[in-house]
Formats: sequence, C-alpha cells, structure tokens
Amino acid sequence: MAGDTTTRAMRDLLALLDNAFEDQQDLSPRILASVRAWQRTDRTYELVQRMARRIGPNDLTPAQERLASTMRSHLDTAIATGSTPFALVVYRGVRDLRRTIGFSHPQAAVGRRIRLRGYTAATVSESVAVEEFSGSRGALLEVVVPARTPALWVAATGDPTLRRQGELLLEDNVHLHAYSLGYHRSVPVPVLSGKVTTDD
Repeated sequence: MAGDTTTRAMRDLLALLDNAFEDQQDLSPRILASVRAWQRTDRTYELVQRMARRIGPNDLTPAQERLASTMRSHLDTAIATGSTPFALVVYRGVRDLRRTIGFSHPQAAVGRRIRLRGYTAATVSESVAVEEFSGSRGALLEVVVPARTPALWVAATGDPTLRRQGELLLEDNVHLHAYSLGYHRSVPVPVLSGKVTTDD
C-alpha cells in the first residue's frame, strides 16, 4: 500500500504543477517542438548545453549551431513564462561530478556557491533521478528550488510518454548553494543537498 500512496502523491504533485504552469501549455507550436527536441533520446540537448556552457572547441556544424541557437531562444522564452508556485524539492542524478559542479568529490562542494553552467534539468521524483544515476563518479543532487523561481514544467509541455520523468527545467547559469552531504538510504549514492538561486 505504501507504493500506492507514493504513486498517488506523485500524481497529485504532477497535477498541482500542471495547474501552476498551465499557461506554458499554450506556448507556440515552434516553442513546444523545441521542448520536445530537448527531451529526445538522440542527445540533441547536448548541442544546446555545449553552446550554453561555451566550454571546449566550437566544432558544431552550421546546421547544429542554428538548431542549438533556436532551441536556446525557445527554451529561454518558455522558462520566462512560468515560475515555481512554492518551494519545491527536486532531484538530479549526476553521472560525472567534475563536469557538473567542478569537483571530483561531493564533500568538496559543501559550503560553496557553485555556478551550474548550462540549463539545469531536474525531476520532482527521487526514484527517477536515482534510476538515471550511473558510474562511480556520480551523485544525487537534492535541491530546493525557491518559490517564484523561473522554470519550465517540461512534464506538461513535452512528450506525454515521458511525463513520468516529472522534469523541471531551470535557466542557464543558476547557482547551487551546497550545504550538506549524506548517503542514500537504499542505494550506495552520495546525496549532495543544497538550494538554487538565479541571482548573479
């Protein structure tokens, strides 16, 4: 029965956020197409992240640059149309800590304010984030997103078949204030807890 209760609670949360971000479901078809492209399993999102992070050589083809630039514009527009209705705890499975937060071990991040370059995709479902975790260099981020933080509720605007992922997308270059480190209760994964802000 506990599993049923958890499932019902998640359905209720998804519905609550659907309502809070209702206007985003009426965004233009072109913007919604970019949201779905961001979700695709062909790793199109990596083109967007490479452009946003501006890290490494720019070896994108002209067509890839146009696609990434268009998607960035559409995602920025979509994020600007909504904000979290209340403080929300989200999760993110991180496969490579150094690439994501700049530290090889999560303990080194505690007490620091870290700029997360590129868009931050997270989920309201802890189990989804844990399932996506892989590799010995990873961790689980457990992050508080304050009320009124600009965000895109991808779970309602993206591919309906991926709704269970419960994805929330935050704008490029948010900051993570990491304040504690623990370990997951059921899998051997370090859990780095913190809060995000969008101030410079």
